[in-house]
Amino acid sequence: MNPKKMLVFFGCFILVIAFIAYWSLKSDDQKEMKTYKIIKKSDFNQSYIMQVQENPTIRGYTTNKTGPEGRGRIIVLTQGDQKPHGKIHIQTIDTTKKKTKITVKVDGKTEEKNPMIIFNIPFVPGEIEIMDTEGKEYKEIQ
Repeated sequence: MNPKKMLVFFGCFILVIAFIAYWSLKSDDQKEMKTYKIIKKSDFNQSYIMQVQENPTIRGYTTNKTGPEGRGRIIVLTQGDQKPHGKIHIQTIDTTKKKTKITVKVDGKTEEKNPMIIFNIPFVPGEIEIMDTEGKEYKEIQ
């Protein structure tokens, strides 16, 4: 085979491998952005959980904690005394460069005075917007 043809073939081969590697890494980043991990209440600050449970008017979210290994954010979402009163589940997490939009679903029953969910998102770009499936927005607790 001609040396010039081999050089062109080798160059094309390298480009294909680089494209596959880039695409693979990019898709892994996108998967990571959409994942979350529920944190058990027993593994979280118990004084804060007691404060929230004693005051059911606290409604919204806090995100003042950095996640494990210094990545992402830990979000504590409390339902307050809003009806329907039930368990909170993450339905979707959509991220763009400017916003992280989290949709939650409230269903079932719970004995908690102030239902809450604690979760970690490994990548939180921009602002956080949290709404339930009925369109009620949760504001950041200051």
